[in-house]
Amino acid sequence: MFGCILAATMRFFDTNPSGRVLNRFSKDMGAVDEQLPKALLECIQVLLVMCGILTMVTIVNYWLLIPMVVMGFLFYKVRGIYVATAQDIKRIEGITRSPVFSHLSASMNGLTTIRASQAQEMVSKEFDSHQMNSEKESDLETQP
Repeated sequence: MFGCILAATMRFFDTNPSGRVLNRFSKDMGAVDEQLPKALLECIQVLLVMCGILTMVTIVNYWLLIPMVVMGFLFYKVRGIYVATAQDIKRIEGITRSPVFSHLSASMNGLTTIRASQAQEMVSKEFDSHQMNSEKESDLETQP
């Protein structure tokens, strides 16, 4: 992704706010640093447990493999629905987080102007509004 950003034309930077680009980089790095090792460990553990269960079921009663295959197929279909929904929620979270990064970037670039015009309170309220909207959407992930 970094290589694509370096090779991007100026039109890309005109159409995409810097907050969106920063948001994408921060989310990707957060996923790689925090979520990927945990997910890999859990995946290996579940895979080993499933192999053990399949072995035991096959040894005890091989006819139980038929319902297990059906349940596995149903699980796969439900997983597809969940993944699609989770991706939509992540996309919405990214969209609502972009204004926070854009506002922060613009505020940092115009800090002297903001201070000179005594607009700190207004800029702070705008930031709080963007942050509140972002937090509302991120609560979608934590709802049971």
